[in-house]
Parts: sequence; C-alpha cells; structure tokens
Amino acid sequence: MVLRHAFGRGGRNQRGRGDKGISLIVVALCMVAICGVAAIVVDLGNARQVRRELQGGVDAAALAGSLDLPVKGDNTTTRTTKQSQARNTAMAYAIRNLVGPNAVQTQTCGNAFTCTDSVGGVSFTVTTPWNPGTNSLPADTSDSNFIGYVYVQACQATPTFFAKVVNQSSPNTCRKAVGRYISDSFKGDFGLVATDPSQCAALQFEGNSTTVLTSNGAVMVNSNCTSGNAQALDSSGSSWQLKFIDSGGNYVPGYVGVVGGATLAPCDPATQTTKCTTTTPTTGISPFGDPLSGMTAPTKPSGAAATCDNKGGTISPGLFSGCKVTTGDLNIQPGIYFITGDLTFNGGNIQCVDNGATTCANTGVLLYVQGSITLNGNGKIFLPPYNAGSCSPPYVGTCYSGLSIWQTGSSTATINGTNDFSLGSVYVPNAMLKANGNGGGAQVNINGLVVAKTVDISGTFDFNIKVPSTAPDAPDKASHGLEK
Repeated sequence: MVLRHAFGRGGRNQRGRGDKGISLIVVALCMVAICGVAAIVVDLGNARQVRRELQGGVDAAALAGSLDLPVKGDNTTTRTTKQSQARNTAMAYAIRNLVGPNAVQTQTCGNAFTCTDSVGGVSFTVTTPWNPGTNSLPADTSDSNFIGYVYVQACQATPTFFAKVVNQSSPNTCRKAVGRYISDSFKGDFGLVATDPSQCAALQFEGNSTTVLTSNGAVMVNSNCTSGNAQALDSSGSSWQLKFIDSGGNYVPGYVGVVGGATLAPCDPATQTTKCTTTTPTTGISPFGDPLSGMTAPTKPSGAAATCDNKGGTISPGLFSGCKVTTGDLNIQPGIYFITGDLTFNGGNIQCVDNGATTCANTGVLLYVQGSITLNGNGKIFLPPYNAGSCSPPYVGTCYSGLSIWQTGSSTATINGTNDFSLGSVYVPNAMLKANGNGGGAQVNINGLVVAKTVDISGTFDFNIKVPSTAPDAPDKASHGLEK
C-alpha cells in the first residue's frame, strides 16, 4: 500500500506564504494609524505654535494702535483723523510682527471703520470704533463710549506635514485682540508742574518740607527719565510730605502724573500711609506741553531804565535794568515791572502798596524778569497776582491775570523764606525753581500755579499752592491696555 501526504503537493508551504501576506496587510494598516496619530500630535503642536505667534502679533498691534485713538474731548474732525491713524498703526504693527520686519501694507486704511489687508499669506482686519460688549462695530459709530477701542484680527493657514498623508487640508487659524485707551476724565488743573522733557529729578522733594495742593491741583512731571536713583520725580529726606486737599480743607486723593519714572523712597505710599504722600504717582503718561506757553511777553517800556535803592524804598511800574535790595523794606506799587537784569531781595519786607494800603486787590503785581529772581526775605513778602481786567482766557496772550512772577532767564530762581510769603502764579520756563524755607513755621502761599523747567522743594517750611479754577486743565488720566 502506498500512503500519500494529506496536504497535497506543497500544501504546507502555500499556507506559510498566505500568513506572510496577512502580516503585511496588518503592518500597512498599522502604519496608516501611526501616521494619523503623528498628524494629530505633530500638526496640532504646530497649530498651537501658530496660534501663539498670531496672538502675540495682534496683542502688540492692538496696544500700538490704541495709543492713537481719539478721546472724548476731540471734535469730529480730530476724531476721524485719529481713528484712521489708529487703524494704520495697528495694521502696520500686525504685518511687521507676523510677516516680517520689512513687510508693508498693500492697502492704506482710510476713514472706513474696518480696514483689511492680506500680506505674506496672512489676512488682517482692523476695526475702530469697537463695542467690546457685543464684539462688533457699534450700532452708533459716533457713540463716544466706544471710540477708545480698536479690534485687530489675523488669520493664517496652518502648515501641516503628516496630515496630508490622511488627505487632510491645512486648517485656517485666526486670533484677535482689542486694544483700549480710555480717558478717565480727570478734571484737575495744572498745579505744580515741571516741564523739562528729559531731566532726571525734574521735580524733587527733599528735607522736611510739606507741599500742599488745594482745589484739585495736579502735580505734573514731563520728564521721561526712568533710569538711575533719581528718576523724573525724585525724593529724599526723612519727613517731606505731599498732600492734596479740597477747598474745604478735606484730604482728597489728588493726582501725580509723570511721563517717566518716580522714586519716592523713603516715603513710598505703598508702605506708608501716615507720612509723605498717600497718592501713588501715575507713571508713563503721555508727554504734555508747557501750560503757560501761550502767553506773550509784556511790551518793553520806552525810556531810560530805573534801578532800585539798595536800602529799599518805594518803586513804581516801568522799565528797570535790575533791582537789588540788601536792607530795608521794598514797597511795590501795583502794575507790571519789566526788569532786564536780576531781581535780588535780601531785605526785610517786600510788599505791594496801593496808596499806602497793602491790599492791592484791584491790580496786583507782575514782575517780568529777564535775568534771575532771588527772594530771600527775612520778613514777609506780599505780591498779589496781577489782574488784567476782563480779558479771557487767563494765561494766554497778554492776559496775565493770576501771574505774579515770570522769569525768562536760565539761572535758578530762588524763593527762600524764613517768614510768610504770598504770591500769585510763578512761571520759570527756562530754569530751575528752588523753593527753600528755613523757618520752622514759614509758609510760601501761592494763589495760582507753579510752572518751571525743573523744581526743587527743600528745607523746613510749608509750600501751599491754592490752584484757582481759571488754571489750565491738566491732561486726562487714561486707561491703556488690552480688553479681556
């Protein structure tokens, strides 16, 4: 009998080859799954990075554009101009941040509320005004409640790698931001002002002085200094104080605005509430101009220039080559004094006299000094502010109402009292004003505002600035940032 193999010819080998074919199919299917997982992991990670870059770009663009936005006080023409500028600024920043530093707009934003552009594969949209509550253009585009917002959006196709293997297209990613610049409508007036744009310690508090501003006067420092121990607003000493009170004598928060930085050590309002000042300076404000720069100089009187007697006496308004008094009292009749040289007083009392009285309520005194002023009175100084009559507005043109001292020279102006002083506004646009009291109870009372290139307040005395309602308005406080 002959036995044959049950599997037939080559049966075992054929089954082995079939098993191998199945394995190849399983491996191929697994590779597809692996590629799918890789697409998810790698491409989603790449998309996340693109979103981060887009968000950073639109955030920076919204912040930059918001600085050009109008404020509520702007008229219609100014508002339209500023809105157009804000759109262009935001668009330019977004394009440079997300496409490249040399990339530029292909479309200039005009007066249309929404501006669009497409550069380097990125689509941009900028809109102002904007309603952050509804995330849309406001129904009433003239509503001043929404002019302080600018909307920025950027969209870009996300590059993919493994996703193409599973026939998936590149997704489009969009990010948006809303920049904010809102005026807080600070209704204060210029009170104590340092106008120098870059001087470190442009305003300095020292020693044991106490500075008090009343009637909502603001402390304003235009310097952009932010480095070193002495920044734009600087202070030293152990017990200086800065206070704000209203017309009724009640303490109020007040306002200290500084373009640059402020160093208040050792009297930091964040840690001390019983000394120095409890008003934290607002730093980083926009630069501002000289609030009294709109005045024009008095006309120089004709004729020979007079001088003062070294021992004092009585003088009348007019032209003076200089005035130096070392002893005695100096009586000044009301009016304007045009002094081409220096005014130096080291005597007893200096006061305005009107027909023998010391009220001078009707006209007052204006000392216009082209040199420098030094008032070292051992007695009282009484120089009520000049009254120009019915002119308006004050501190513009030749309307000198409220002003007592105007020094145009570049040498330091000094008010150094050991007794009580009473003055109108003090204006020293080209030099430092140094207020220094040596009397334990001495007071320098300013019924007006104080404006100087730089200011140094030191010594042991009270420096009281009672700001009138006619003083120029200080710039509004503003809220600047990204809307959440």
